Amino acid sequence: MPRLVDKIMKQLLIIVSLFVLMLVSGCVHKQQTKINYAVAVVETTATTKKSLITYYSKQLKPVKQQPLKYAALGSIWNNEIYSGGKVFLIPTGLTKMENEHKVLGIDKRNGDATSYRVDRTSIQGIAVSSSHIYTTSNLNAVNYITQVNRKSNKVKEIELPFDYVSLLMYRNGNLFVFSTNFNDIQHNRLFIYNDKLELKRKVDLAEVPQYIQKATFLNNKLVFTATFDPNEPKPAELGIVNLDSWQVSTFRLKESAANDIIAYKDKLIVANTDVVESRGKSISLIDLHSKEVTLYDLNTGVDRLALSGDTLYALGADELASFDAAHGFAIKKHIKLMFHEGLGRSALFVAKP
Repeated sequence: MPRLVDKIMKQLLIIVSLFVLMLVSGCVHKQQTKINYAVAVVETTATTKKSLITYYSKQLKPVKQQPLKYAALGSIWNNEIYSGGKVFLIPTGLTKMENEHKVLGIDKRNGDATSYRVDRTSIQGIAVSSSHIYTTSNLNAVNYITQVNRKSNKVKEIELPFDYVSLLMYRNGNLFVFSTNFNDIQHNRLFIYNDKLELKRKVDLAEVPQYIQKATFLNNKLVFTATFDPNEPKPAELGIVNLDSWQVSTFRLKESAANDIIAYKDKLIVANTDVVESRGKSISLIDLHSKEVTLYDLNTGVDRLALSGDTLYALGADELASFDAAHGFAIKKHIKLMFHEGLGRSALFVAKP
């Protein structure tokens, strides 16, 4: 009898120990340390699965580095998408393969990375709602718009033959798809789909310059930067779609280069930069009501912009700076960035967008 009691007690001790170990392991896994930062810079390469996120304080002092085993994480061609406490980035994958087949969600509080499976190669753009992730990819002259449920991973997909989709945006149950047909590459169109990927409307963008770059929402308008052929020295324009009337208009800028666009109060901030050549160090502050355009020379690279409250962050090829948007974009802090071997800067995001 004593032996039986000892045996039972030993088994109970093992079970309790395993249970405690499971609890401890679960806590360590789930409770990541909060990162006290203001802005983060993503560096990556397409030659190996290696990326790095460096988090900076308001004074632009590095507070943490986070290595990630992904190739081509983030891109100067895409907006960083914020949703539900996460910032979403595309890890495109290795050169000539582009087969990561996923979208990455970075928790802005602690850097915890969640991957969402998308069974497509060469993902070019993303949009995110509270319930779904949308991606665009192209294969053999067919564009695929893929919808993935963030909880169930259920997938729905539509095809756009002979179309190239460069940009996706999402707002209030509407997915906005910027598309160019291969048979008429100078003619852009905007498709609007609902949450079921049912086509609701087509908007002709023929009067807008050929090369659509980035987009944002300002009140009841979808506004995007658009440029002409680099061989044509024409001022860039804003394309404006009124979401009530669906009327399209354009607004001429003062510079020929235009890329990132951010809504700031009732105005717009545009980066006057050519990201291909990493050329341009100024921004435009645009008031669509008064039609006033004010240029600000920031004297730093503006390949990427990010806004947090009244602080504008600008990322250049080898520099990071912050500016006071409420006081004429007066410089607050500027630093030179260290180069990490084999990595190039691809994305910029803030803790409090």
